[in-house]
Amino acid sequence: MNLFPKVLMIGLMIAVAQNGFAQKSAEQLKSEREALKKELNEQKTIDRTKKLDELNKKGKPANTSSKNLNSLTSSSAAILKTTKANNDVLKGFRTDLKKSSNVDMKKHITNIDATEKRAKDIENTLKEVQSEIKKVDVANSDDIKKIPPQEALKAANQIEWSTQVLNACRDELKLQQKLYNHLIDTSKSIKP
Repeated sequence: MNLFPKVLMIGLMIAVAQNGFAQKSAEQLKSEREALKKELNEQKTIDRTKKLDELNKKGKPANTSSKNLNSLTSSSAAILKTTKANNDVLKGFRTDLKKSSNVDMKKHITNIDATEKRAKDIENTLKEVQSEIKKVDVANSDDIKKIPPQEALKAANQIEWSTQVLNACRDELKLQQKLYNHLIDTSKSIKP
């Protein structure tokens, strides 16, 4: 019995299941770019970008005696830094796409492996954001009660800053993920 046809068929089924052969049409990609352009120009996206800049400039609040709050704030600061770094990488694409959905995509697709890695990193960062958001609830209910009265304002600042950072970063990372995925899909469609 010849196993080659069976192995080949299994390989093809796996590739199709993983969307290995599925490419989006030029019309689908153009429609995606239109939707991304619209989202980039929405007031909530503009406001979120400003908020992220403000939070970044403000910087991480002072530590308290609570290891949990300090950890939450440090994690939030790291997520903010990652989100900013991704925006820096995507800046040219975002700028061009905000102006027109007829973007020269070859200009923005330089290293597909790095783009795919960034998309995967964003997925992991989004999971981290969700985990940290749960810690905010615990901090509000448990950690804040254990803080000495003289540190109450610092603790409140830590929780408030972390909450703002995590909420803004979550939404910004979702947008970044869409942008990176669009670059990946476009790259697959223009490869020979």
